[in-house]
Amino acid sequence: SPEFFTKLIKASGHAPGEITYAGDRPDNDIRPACAMGLFTVWVKRGPWGFITGVDEAVDLALDDLAALPQRLAPESGAWAGLL
Repeated sequence: SPEFFTKLIKASGHAPGEITYAGDRPDNDIRPACAMGLFTVWVKRGPWGFITGVDEAVDLALDDLAALPQRLAPESGAWAGLL
């Protein structure tokens, strides 16, 4: 819900574009986070990783959450054009 993301942004003390939000459901995680201006990471796991296609709203898609730190490292280029 928008209320959740509003609270998350306020509690973090950061601007939305400075927050990375990872989730595994495009409908509950990715689209709402993207609508609030967060950098979104779709972790394609569980049933949602198989029954949904790549969501156009996602900034970064991963097959494994363990890959997240390396993919967000400055040299990875994931942030190119966003900072």
